[in-house]
Amino acid sequence: MKVSGCWRGLPGARRYLRIRSYLTTARAHGHSAMRAIRDALTGNPGSLHSQLERTATGD
Repeated sequence: MKVSGCWRGLPGARRYLRIRSYLTTARAHGHSAMRAIRDALTGNPGSLHSQLERTATGD
């Protein structure tokens, strides 16, 4: 939980940063934040994941 401009605990800050990183990566690969969230919540982050794999292998 964020209170007065700071995080109350490390676990909350880590969760926030993990989500923020995922959304930043999705946006960098041309996906909207809403699409990335929907895909992650439905257990289907495959489109972003497969694109990241192709980028990493140079295909």
